[in-house]
Amino acid sequence: MGEIFSSKLGKPIMSEDQVLNPGTIVRLKSDPGRQGVLTGKHRKQAGVRKYQVAFPEGKTFQPDYELEVILDDESDWTSLLESGKFGRVRDLRRNLTHIHLSGRLANLVYSMDATNTDFYAYQFKPVLSFLDSPSNGLLIADEVGLGKTIEAGLIWTELRARYDARRLLVVCPAMLREKWCSELNYRFGVDAEIMDASELLNHLRKNKYEIPDGRGIVCSIQGLRPPSRWQDEDGKVSSPRKALARFLDEQSDDEPLIDLVIIDEAHYLRNPESKSAKLGQLLRAVSDNIVLLSATPINLRSEDLFHLLNLVDPDSFGVKEVFPLVLHANEPLQRARDLALDLRSKGQDIL
Repeated sequence: MGEIFSSKLGKPIMSEDQVLNPGTIVRLKSDPGRQGVLTGKHRKQAGVRKYQVAFPEGKTFQPDYELEVILDDESDWTSLLESGKFGRVRDLRRNLTHIHLSGRLANLVYSMDATNTDFYAYQFKPVLSFLDSPSNGLLIADEVGLGKTIEAGLIWTELRARYDARRLLVVCPAMLREKWCSELNYRFGVDAEIMDASELLNHLRKNKYEIPDGRGIVCSIQGLRPPSRWQDEDGKVSSPRKALARFLDEQSDDEPLIDLVIIDEAHYLRNPESKSAKLGQLLRAVSDNIVLLSATPINLRSEDLFHLLNLVDPDSFGVKEVFPLVLHANEPLQRARDLALDLRSKGQDIL
């Protein structure tokens, strides 16, 4: 009998006297990755009915016993696996390549070997921590000379690989602006431009998806922080910094304007009543991701450290009075870590 079977249902879906309708979607049993559409043409040769199938690469006649109708309930991969229908090895490789290129493999570090930097494993720890962060924020408090700039650049490289991240803003002390531009260009291929408050405001008013890939903005903390009484409704805007602050405040509930903001020497933001801290709050509200860099948090008071962490993750660090309890609960873990890294310590010291 010339019958076409559904291997999922285990019974024939048509007899030899029936003809499949044009437009029916089929695949080859011997090559499930090849799917096509019946054109309506068919013929018999040596008692075997052959259907013309329009595959992506062209039309060809296939015997009915080689064809399998794609049922509506087989549209997802779990149904195909349950019915024992597998594609070709090259199909799997092609799909994995597509997933790789589109940046959707969570356990793959795309920034590795993708920059003009020497490989140091510890510099990728912030990247992994950032990817695991539910708040899309991170405070990097490495000591001087360990490459916080590189660690922040690797995070930006990772974001560009995984998502359509286009707008990078670096805010730092004025004396470090040229250094940041040079590092971003040489090590990460980012064409960074120094802007003042007026230029940044004009830039942020543009649609970020119109910005060419591989660009960055570098601004000084001093040049962006809002002036006194910037929220006053005086009928006019008296300075670019005031106009910028009010624009950022107005945009805080809309789609993020900035993909990643990096704030270097972030300890300048530790006082929540300062203009620098207010700048950090305004930028955080319009940014998808934030990275704070500072070599001195370990020397700050716990209250100062709390304000920095509150900027990074306001959900986890929202109540100042609870923060000392968090620090106390982590003391045994911190001590165990220090002892584990101390080659002079003995195993019983950790217990």
